[in-house]
Amino acid sequence: MRLIARTASAAATVLVALAVLVIAAPVQAEGKRVLLLSAYHPTFSHVDDQIEGVRAGLAKAGLGEHAYQLDVEFMDTKRFPEQRNVAEFRSRLRYKLANAPEYDLVIAADDNALTFALAEQKGMFAETPIVFLGVNDRDLARRQQSNPGVTGVVESSSMAGTLRLMRRLTAQDGAVHVISDASTTGRALLERLRTVVADIPAIELKVISLAEMTFAEFERRLAALPPESDLLLLSAFQDESGQTRSFERSLDAIVSHTDAPVYYLWRKGIGEGLLGGRVVSHRVQGRVAGHMAGRILQGTAPSEIPVQTESPNRVIFDYTLLDRYGIDPAALPEDTIRVNEPERVWDTHPYLVLAATVIGVLLLMIIAGLVVFARLRQRTAQRLAWYQRELENSLEERTRARDEAERANAAKSDFLASMSHELRTPLNAVIGYAEIMEQELMGPLGQPQYRDYVRDIRASGEHLLELVNDVLDLSKIEVGRYELNERDVPIAEVVQQAVAIARPKANAKGLALANHVTDGFRVCADERALRQILLNLLTNAVKYTPEGGRVSVEATADGPVSITVRDTGTGIAQADLDSIFEPFRQGENARYHRKQGTGIGLAVSRKLALMHDGDLELQSEEGVGTAVTLYLPESRVVAAAAA
Repeated sequence: MRLIARTASAAATVLVALAVLVIAAPVQAEGKRVLLLSAYHPTFSHVDDQIEGVRAGLAKAGLGEHAYQLDVEFMDTKRFPEQRNVAEFRSRLRYKLANAPEYDLVIAADDNALTFALAEQKGMFAETPIVFLGVNDRDLARRQQSNPGVTGVVESSSMAGTLRLMRRLTAQDGAVHVISDASTTGRALLERLRTVVADIPAIELKVISLAEMTFAEFERRLAALPPESDLLLLSAFQDESGQTRSFERSLDAIVSHTDAPVYYLWRKGIGEGLLGGRVVSHRVQGRVAGHMAGRILQGTAPSEIPVQTESPNRVIFDYTLLDRYGIDPAALPEDTIRVNEPERVWDTHPYLVLAATVIGVLLLMIIAGLVVFARLRQRTAQRLAWYQRELENSLEERTRARDEAERANAAKSDFLASMSHELRTPLNAVIGYAEIMEQELMGPLGQPQYRDYVRDIRASGEHLLELVNDVLDLSKIEVGRYELNERDVPIAEVVQQAVAIARPKANAKGLALANHVTDGFRVCADERALRQILLNLLTNAVKYTPEGGRVSVEATADGPVSITVRDTGTGIAQADLDSIFEPFRQGENARYHRKQGTGIGLAVSRKLALMHDGDLELQSEEGVGTAVTLYLPESRVVAAAAA
């Protein structure tokens, strides 16, 4: 037994090793090879924005996803700035490059990555073009103008622009609390800020530096600030002890320990607790660098693409915080981007709001009519119950109660007829006018979206008309006033009529509607009711089958009569099948929820089938299609199909 166990363990080890080798095997992509050298780690706040921006820039330059292979190597110098980390990274990268095909281009993201790439310009990256982005050392970036193998875009935060915004919006006293840290970037940003402030009068910097305190002391310092203070966040990743935090964790600590407005020089975090500023967008940085890289990969020399020394910055503010800090949105520059600003539907879609209002009024009218109808039914039922009790006392009372009940039923019938006319007439008018507008018979609609609005109005009107018809039919059936006019009915003719009615909508959606009932048999049934059942089933199939799908009708009379309508539509979830024939019940899947059917058509169809001593059976698989079969008993077959 031990030998068997050891053998099984060894086999499992071999399988795992093979799986690892397969997973680790490099996938060779066709086209150009690009190495993105990031100074930070994969989860750093703006790394994803830089990578997405680079891909967008390459696409803008005409390089699709399959035209290049983009690999990313992370130096992780934000968390581990020591030279030992850089040396070990250099050793690992040298090993990888020695055992892989050469790269056609290197993209250096942020200062440490550019410094590393320049140091290897005669080593690992010899004769390899270099494009940089996110570099704050403007002097280092500008010196690359004379380097024929290097170009890129400077990340120049708009300190002066943001300080002037602060002075105008909230920092009227000129005092600005600056948050910095012990990182190389943080120290460089603070030094640059001191230089910028020298040219801006009436600004006093009060530095809160993590280079001089721990994160715990930093949080206590923030909590002690009065709420009317003004903060400018430069960097808060590393404290005096060398401990590091992610951007998200630092941001959470800042906004949870102060009620003062916090301005920032980068896009990340605005809308998540930071107020705003004239900010750097790392996505835009990546897009500019990616476009430069795409041009180089297509033959342009790096020396022909000048270093972009002006950072493409924008004014961005969190709309939800403007009111909190008493800032008038009108005081912001006209080109300000406001995140979290709610859209006013009336301003963006006035005709949609108007159409929704009209539909809402119609719905209210229908609801009011249904409420009156329900109350009338309830009142009638109560009267009938009272008369039934009275009928037990005397024949005269029974006669009077019968007469009263007949009058009540007559009133109800009159109401049904009146409501049918009063509701159908305005609905037909809405549908008719919508068709006129859709066909532009009275002149062009103008904007293309107006045609969509008109189409929505027409569809909603048809939906409401269908609801009214179904409600009236269901009401007649439930009160026993739906009488069957049974006679010999040729199945093939009824199916053909229903298919002819449904075909225009099927053609409009590009559906293949097939009628396989060419020769047939006759059954004893109400032709109108039978046609209504088939039309309901066909209408549902066409409605819930996506463009390019198929709908078919087939029938057999081998024993009981079966007529099946089959589609390749969205299908119905198994959890909804048990209740699908209940009135006003719709499946919560894509088939019924997206189209918003009345929820009555199937219920009416089944009741009509039951009145013929038959039934409806529904089979469906979500994402595959649905088949609904009408069964009639063999006793209703008058003449079978010819052999």
